[in-house]
Amino acid sequence: MGYSRNIREIETLCRNLGLDKDNVWHKTKALLTIYRKVVWSIHQRVDDMVMEDIVTYGRRLDKALEYLYDFAPIEKKKDFEDQVNYLFETKWLIDLIDKSLVQLKKYPDQGEIYYTIIKNAYLNEKKIPDIDVMQIVSLEKTVYYQRKKEAIYLVGIALWGYAIPEIKAEMKFLSTIN
Repeated sequence: MGYSRNIREIETLCRNLGLDKDNVWHKTKALLTIYRKVVWSIHQRVDDMVMEDIVTYGRRLDKALEYLYDFAPIEKKKDFEDQVNYLFETKWLIDLIDKSLVQLKKYPDQGEIYYTIIKNAYLNEKKIPDIDVMQIVSLEKTVYYQRKKEAIYLVGIALWGYAIPEIKAEMKFLSTIN
């Protein structure tokens, strides 16, 4: 089966941003798979958090961003979940992923569909089976799974290609003025 036009565009985006397409896929799929469990388990604590000191915040953020940028998705799942649980305990990381989802929704070609798929398949409090998400977005099975794959790639591109580098640049700038 040949690649769709959308997957070719995704490959081009990855190349232009210096991202490894397969790495983006595995990292994003791993994060999305545990996102619901992690976020919903700490939801109350996140609501109560307050940033105390920009220097301390910056160091923690920088370490977490480096981990996210460099982690190997083939690690043992439990070790990965433990590390990501720690990272997700701060609101900024949730905001970082939310920022990527906003970008996904704005994607010029089918962004709303991509967003709806990711939101329902991975982010809602209760998992919605693919068959039900297919009905929500009114797509046949084959097209749905193709769009889901594209959506996962695009979340990864938004996260590792734009959101994380943008935050890292802001943190670098902040460290020069402190």
